Amino acid sequence: FVHFIHKPFPAAYNHFDISGLDILSQEQYIIKYMENDRQDRWDISSPPLWRMATFNRGNDKICAVWVFHHAILDGWSNASLMTELNNVYLALKANNDYTPTSLKISYKDFVTREMVEKKKMGNIDFWKRELEDYKRVSFPGVGKNKPGEFHDFVPPPLMISNENLLNAARRYNTSLKHICFAAYVYMLRMLTYEGDLVVGLVSNNRPELEDGDKLAGCFLNTLPFRIHIPAGITWADYIRMVDGKLLRLKQYEKISFFEIVKIIGERNRGENPIFDTIFNYVDFHIYNQVVEVNDQVGQDSGMLIQGYERTNTLFDLTIRPTSTGIRVSLRYSTSIASDEIVKQLYGYFEKILTLMFSHTEKLIKNDEILSD
Repeated sequence: FVHFIHKPFPAAYNHFDISGLDILSQEQYIIKYMENDRQDRWDISSPPLWRMATFNRGNDKICAVWVFHHAILDGWSNASLMTELNNVYLALKANNDYTPTSLKISYKDFVTREMVEKKKMGNIDFWKRELEDYKRVSFPGVGKNKPGEFHDFVPPPLMISNENLLNAARRYNTSLKHICFAAYVYMLRMLTYEGDLVVGLVSNNRPELEDGDKLAGCFLNTLPFRIHIPAGITWADYIRMVDGKLLRLKQYEKISFFEIVKIIGERNRGENPIFDTIFNYVDFHIYNQVVEVNDQVGQDSGMLIQGYERTNTLFDLTIRPTSTGIRVSLRYSTSIASDEIVKQLYGYFEKILTLMFSHTEKLIKNDEILSD
């Protein structure tokens, strides 16, 4: 598994003038462009693994469509790149001689560290022990061998205040991310009689060096998180258990998931290795650094165009903190879970979060989570 850096390569860029169309036709034109673009599959053996198109809508309005393969950029890099693109454009507009400063780190630093980590015996021994005889979470769907569609479920904001969630995190001396992850794990626990389960956790392997937060690339890793949940424990004990396990995993998260699969000798059975589900906590506060030139920047242009992304897992839960609370979104394949099952699982997730801060020292009882 090797990273190739091609330099130079032709830019994949197109520009379209749709200023003569009305706003509805402009919207339909761009949506159709994006649908056609999705048919153009990536050839990961040759550059570039990104492409951009801009659309002149008239009246000094430009719509940009930015498409990239996840192998080259993670979400933070995407947000950082879009922020930098906006800010450099405005700087050049104000001063033709503006020159961005070079970073004090390169992607080579990350690749070098990755090569070192995969050879460490401590990493190898840990993951061999950690995943010995692991049990896969089984979803109550029609079966992974049957084709399914990918659906998105984006419920209204949680009816739990930010204050309650943050108070719970402080009470357990942990973070909001760890609280939400603990709720996600127990939500999946409701699908099985097994107390021993493995789920996927998206982690950030970005280099902890100067300018590491500005480096563009894909620094995400997906860790197998295995936990045995014993009977007869309180919500407080459960959260401390999850929090402690997450802190221990920090020591072994720099080895890639690809290498972990090789270490345990996972055989390819035509399915995802180890797990089908991942938890992702997204907080792109880099957007706070976007330079605005007037009150109109960033406001809704009146166009209803949705972005598109796809992972190779079958049940993804994403948490996004906002100023008023947390937003939850689920993307899932109907091959493993129906729309009704997903709504039911989300109901469990919401109930579990409520019990975590209202029933702290009470024993966990599944019948308090189940709906009528």
